[in-house]
Amino acid sequence: MRTGLALALVFLGAVVSPASRAQQRASGVTAPAEVSRVDQLETLLTELVERLEVLAARIRQLEDTQYRLIETVNELGVGTGQESARSTATTETNTSAAPAREIETVAPPQVDGESLEADYRAALLLQAEGKFNPAMVLFETVYESDPDGDLADNALFWLGEIRFAMKDYQSAIKMFERLTVDYPDGDRAPDALLRVGFSYSALGDLLMARGVFERVIERYPYSTAAENARSQLEKTRY
Repeated sequence: MRTGLALALVFLGAVVSPASRAQQRASGVTAPAEVSRVDQLETLLTELVERLEVLAARIRQLEDTQYRLIETVNELGVGTGQESARSTATTETNTSAAPAREIETVAPPQVDGESLEADYRAALLLQAEGKFNPAMVLFETVYESDPDGDLADNALFWLGEIRFAMKDYQSAIKMFERLTVDYPDGDRAPDALLRVGFSYSALGDLLMARGVFERVIERYPYSTAAENARSQLEKTRY
């Protein structure tokens, strides 16, 4: 993961060199399009590094699951052998004894983690390009395919962000609140609750916005979201 982060930082440094930044400051001219593009690249690189970490954790989880399944199959095999032994002993004394029943094992449904990861990355790129509708379809696919997976809360967060960007603030509130309820201890929960406050503020409901900002501070007092909430409380008056 550290190697991936280092490569990402090297790539970012190549895109925006210190010399280029220095020339812009010296000339007093800033290219808004370039700055916006750099911000998008920074966001995408950060997200991709995070997803690499998530994928590694997912692989470990799948390995643990596979190990548990092997143990279960072995235990069932031992049980079947014991049952067969008892059946044989009974047959020797009573030829009318019924044969031992076979134990059927049903494997749990498998989630294609690599496919979901690819869908998630594709959705991020579509969102960065402003293609919100296809991005939402992919984010919804990621969430619905594995709601207990590591990408689920991230997918919900970006679904809320897209609705916020589309100025559909009511839908954004529902999506962000759903995240905070279903994944209260997730990494995205503090920022999602903060975005609920921003959504109410955008709707002009400053009373509700202040209440949400206070909840952020109370629930996640040491988070970056709490710092932003304190700043918003100072700015928000009703």
